[in-house]
Amino acid sequence: MSLLYSLRSDELDDVSGKWEEAFVDFAQSYESRKIEVTFFTSKTLDHDFVDIVLYTIPLLIYACLVLTVFSVLSCTMFDWVTSKPVLATLGVVSAALAVGSSFGLLLFCGVPFTHLVIGMPFLTIGVGVDDMFIMIASWRSTSPHLSVRDRLGKTFSEAALSITITSITDALAFGIGAISNFPSVRIFCCYCGVAIVFDYIYQLTFFGGCMALIGRREKQNRHCVTFRKVVSKKEAPSTVYKLFCAGGVSRMPQNYEVDKSEHIIMKFFNEYYGPLITKKWFKVLTLFVYLGYLGASIFGCLQLSEGINTKQLALEGSYSVGYYDTQETYFRQYGPVVQMVITTPQNYSDASVQEEVRNVLEELQGTSYFHEGRSQTTQCWLLEYLQFLNQSGLSYNGEESFIYHLRVSFFKIQLFEHYELDVEFSLDNTTIESSRCLIISRNIANATVERKREFMDRSREIASSSWIPMLAYHPSFIFDDHFAAILPSTIQMF
Repeated sequence: MSLLYSLRSDELDDVSGKWEEAFVDFAQSYESRKIEVTFFTSKTLDHDFVDIVLYTIPLLIYACLVLTVFSVLSCTMFDWVTSKPVLATLGVVSAALAVGSSFGLLLFCGVPFTHLVIGMPFLTIGVGVDDMFIMIASWRSTSPHLSVRDRLGKTFSEAALSITITSITDALAFGIGAISNFPSVRIFCCYCGVAIVFDYIYQLTFFGGCMALIGRREKQNRHCVTFRKVVSKKEAPSTVYKLFCAGGVSRMPQNYEVDKSEHIIMKFFNEYYGPLITKKWFKVLTLFVYLGYLGASIFGCLQLSEGINTKQLALEGSYSVGYYDTQETYFRQYGPVVQMVITTPQNYSDASVQEEVRNVLEELQGTSYFHEGRSQTTQCWLLEYLQFLNQSGLSYNGEESFIYHLRVSFFKIQLFEHYELDVEFSLDNTTIESSRCLIISRNIANATVERKREFMDRSREIASSSWIPMLAYHPSFIFDDHFAAILPSTIQMF
């Protein structure tokens, strides 16, 4: 059994919000061996989004820890002088600073925060760590016998160019996304673009300064963890010292050129992978693998479909999951309740107005998107009121008496009092400024995006074809409008 409660949505009326909060508390604490209650309110999606953000914050911390550990392990070698675990940690800190600066600046400027923005830190930290590895790899390619200033100059001359180009392209990509038609996409791209700019600035300033300090430590042949001066592996006095302390460049003339170490990954690509890809058979193999990958990618793109299941927007433990499952199991044939709203004052006592409203509802019922000929799925105050007048023997001879019986007789009956929410009177109660009729759709809730879009377009088309100013509305139409704009917007961004 499905129960619907219509609440006021006035901005100045917070009673509905408090009622919903009390209802959620009651429903969540309700226990029964015979009745299982699932529920959904107007704030459920907002609550689910907030829960997702709160759920993601610890994941962000875990991501920073995992990236820090990975970076430290990647920058650690068997040489305890050229290893850079501290610099790797500072590289993650630099990316995290960019995230914090982006949030601080845009929130200070009044840019709103949406649930999509929670994905920005993961992207920015990934880009920042990537830039860090480019800088460290460029540093390793320089001679350890050069001064720190010369090594840093060569590092920036090579790495800074790559970082600059990638940062510009990333910032431009997000800048283009910031002019999207979708507000949520614009906000997300603004946060990401600003974060990329901050990351670039911090890479050249903060991380560059940290690299200079670590370079001085390396030049002085100090241990990467204890910062104490050590000797090279060639001069190590014992095996234990060689394993846990030794490293760097030997200061003894006879060993001066033999202690330059190379990272194992750089050694692999330099000595094995580089020569391998120059062989003809490997080139042919690479071509076929790429063609296979390209074919699979094209096939996968053709299988993509627009749309989203609202159940996927909620956490697994959310109370809305049970509601979605219940709706899918028992009420899937009943779709959105479309509101046909008459937007201008009309004389509803006029027979032509009454006939036009009846024709619009019958035309909707005649489509495949609504329940044909079923009055139970259509709630229209005007049709019910005309039937009430006919059965009760009341009559009217103009708009004044029509409205009088409506307010004094019809709305006072408990069976019809809920229709008062569908009629908006003028201040002096002499005319009806606006009204609406509700009609339940059929098999739309779990339909394809194309059918939902056709359902929305057909409803709007029927409403706009009436000579009475009328519109069709349901809150889900905002998603259908988005889906209609996705493909053109995507092509435009490219």
